[in-house]
Amino acid sequence: MKEILEVEKETMNERYLGLPVHVGSSRSEVFAYLKDRVWKRIQGWKQKCLSWAGKEILIKAISQAIPTFAMGCFDITKTMCDQISAMV
Repeated sequence: MKEILEVEKETMNERYLGLPVHVGSSRSEVFAYLKDRVWKRIQGWKQKCLSWAGKEILIKAISQAIPTFAMGCFDITKTMCDQISAMV
């Protein structure tokens, strides 16, 4: 197929709509970016002038919204869900 289409190079680490195109056997490595994105959002709100309740609501909303899009297309591991919950 590559010869017919004259494709010289093939990459499997690209993303489409923010999701990985290829998910191999190590799902924890592929979806590690979810933990990183949630962690960066949580850290960003530590410095802002929000009340304790406001921070809690924002953190819970984002920590649920970020992985939900990925879970609509892929089954992420229970360990990954537990790690995100522990960060919150």
